[in-house]
Amino acid sequence: MVDLDKRAPAGLVSLAKSAQTTIQKYGLEGHVASVSLVLDISGSMAPLFRDGTVQRLIERVMGLALNFDDNGAIDIFAFGQNAHSMGEFAPSQFADAAQSILQRTGFEGGTRYAPPIELALKHYGFEGGGGFLSRLFGGKPAPASPARHPVYLIFVTDGDNSDRNESIRVITEASRHPMFIQFMGIGVSSFRFLQELDTMGGRFLDNANFFSVADPTAIPESELYDRMMTEYPQWVVAARAKGLLSG
Repeated sequence: MVDLDKRAPAGLVSLAKSAQTTIQKYGLEGHVASVSLVLDISGSMAPLFRDGTVQRLIERVMGLALNFDDNGAIDIFAFGQNAHSMGEFAPSQFADAAQSILQRTGFEGGTRYAPPIELALKHYGFEGGGGFLSRLFGGKPAPASPARHPVYLIFVTDGDNSDRNESIRVITEASRHPMFIQFMGIGVSSFRFLQELDTMGGRFLDNANFFSVADPTAIPESELYDRMMTEYPQWVVAARAKGLLSG
């Protein structure tokens, strides 16, 4: 974990220490990963931005990232109809992160899951979801060489999408790479498709988990971190066994 007293605002220090307790409980102390947040900016998210829910959620995610991110910062991607790379956010940038994102993107009509996941795959040097070999083999062959650190991608949305087939394809492709996708549904939607993605077959490795919570800032941060760690520790072990990770 980075030196919190020097690099993080006081609020993040408390969150990071709470997340550290959870990480120790799940045997991930000393674990290193690239942490990223994929954030829904469709129009229906406007109330959650306005009332501060999104900002507080970003801060909680940062509390986790400070414990095992490879450089003490997180990469943020935003999506609605399109996908946007927001770049890397360090602890000092998190006081107004939600507003900063909106100033650059605005809200978008439509919700598509595949574009931001493909953008993240490319960002981390993976081949993405659209290659001929991927389509030919259905995402099942293992990658050529294992990675040193995984990517832990937190995907936050308030509703279902319009690109189901493409989402299935890109998540199947992502299963060949050292990337774990933690889907988080917020608000009161049914999230039926995200539940399907959590359990679907045909993947090289089960690379996703899903939970929903109406207001992720209304529950104790320790409970949120527990939910975020439900499957990731087991995935790390399985990814090593499958040759996706070297350490």
